Amino acid sequence: MAIVFKHGRNMHDALNIRANVFMVEQGFSYDFDVLDGNPEVMYITAYDDEAADPESPIGTTRIFPARLEQQFPEDMDAAPDAWAVGRIAVMPEARHGGLGSLLLRESERVAAENGASEMQLHAQVRAMPFYHANGYQEYGPYADDEGVPHQWMRKALQ
Repeated sequence: MAIVFKHGRNMHDALNIRANVFMVEQGFSYDFDVLDGNPEVMYITAYDDEAADPESPIGTTRIFPARLEQQFPEDMDAAPDAWAVGRIAVMPEARHGGLGSLLLRESERVAAENGASEMQLHAQVRAMPFYHANGYQEYGPYADDEGVPHQWMRKALQ
C-alpha cells in the first residue's frame, strides 16, 4: 500500500466513506451535521496509490478549530487553540494495517500547521484503546450518541 493524503476538495469522498462506515455498517441514523458545510472544516482523505483504482478513497477524518464544536460542555476547559478531529472512518478492506493511526497523525500534523496546540475528539468507548495507543487521554463525562457511549479525549501536540 502506498498511502496518499488529500486535503481540500475531497468532501464528497469523505462523506461517502462516512455514510458507508457509520450509517450502513454501524447503523447510525445520520452522520452529517452543520459543521460539514463550514468553510473552516478540513477533510483529510486517504487513497492507496497502488490500488487498482487509486482515486477510490479508503479512509477519512474531519478536523476543525474546536471552538466550532457546539457540543463541547462548558466545563471541558478547551484550549483556545485546540482543534477537534472526528468522523475517523476506514473502509473495511483497508483496516488492520495502521491506516487509522496514519489518518490521525496526518490530522494532527495539519492541525498543528494551522496553529493547534491540542487535539480533541469524542471517541466511541469501544475505540478508546486505539486512541490511547495514539497518545490520547480521556477527560470529562461519558455521553451518549444514538445509544453508543462516547468519551471526550485529548492530546497535546508538539
